[in-house]
Amino acid sequence: MRARNIKPGFFENEILPEIEPLGRLLFIGLWCLADRKGRLEDRPRRISGQLFPYDKECDVNRYLDELQEREFLVRYTNGTDKFIQIISFNKHQSPHIKERASTTPAPDISETSTGQAPGKPLPRQLLAPPDSLIPDSLIPDSKHLDDSDESTERKSSQKSTRQPVKSEYTPEFEKVWAIYPKREGSNPKGSAFKAWNARIRGGYTHEEINNGVVRYASLKKSAGELGTRFIMQAATFFGPEDPPHFTLPWSESENTDMEPVEDWRDRVDV
Repeated sequence: MRARNIKPGFFENEILPEIEPLGRLLFIGLWCLADRKGRLEDRPRRISGQLFPYDKECDVNRYLDELQEREFLVRYTNGTDKFIQIISFNKHQSPHIKERASTTPAPDISETSTGQAPGKPLPRQLLAPPDSLIPDSLIPDSKHLDDSDESTERKSSQKSTRQPVKSEYTPEFEKVWAIYPKREGSNPKGSAFKAWNARIRGGYTHEEINNGVVRYASLKKSAGELGTRFIMQAATFFGPEDPPHFTLPWSESENTDMEPVEDWRDRVDV
């Protein structure tokens, strides 16, 4: 493994808290396993053994999917081999000059070989040229900007595209967003849309998700918890948990023991 940088931007990012703490620790560990181009073999069992030798229950494969869904990395294939590309790695890391050159093939951006949904473009961060380490940032979508003397065109190409613009939200999503219970603290709409869209692509219907939101909102209203941090972020509610939150009954008699699942998120200032 290699020594890498970790900076305040990691802890300030509003998207990462949607992933469990062990998944965030995995993300840091991947930097140490990756070569100087931010690439490594996509071998979940091996990664688990290298990074979590004492945490046998760590579901590395699931966390890798969640990191890809939030555009922190891309899982791709080259022939029969599988690899991982950490997005914007060379923008935020400064490998030692003597670190050996990467021998891992880069993602083929001209073909659908990345594990992305068909027709979904690769994240712009992956297509952008490498840049020097940004002092106050470490991960994609940091709130800090690059202060170096670059052309306006170069800066524009590196702006984050994480949050969809308003016109990209579908009418079906706007409908479920309108009925999702309000919460104290942040509730990123762009992240919620991506998670919701992933569940739709996974085979769930708009009606199933909407009905789940209605049940959840009804329970929280009866518990007097609307507008508090006891409301999950929508991205978490629509997330890849098994079973998904929106499929649960959310009745007072059947959910009395489920609240701790979201307690840790409510304690995090996101």
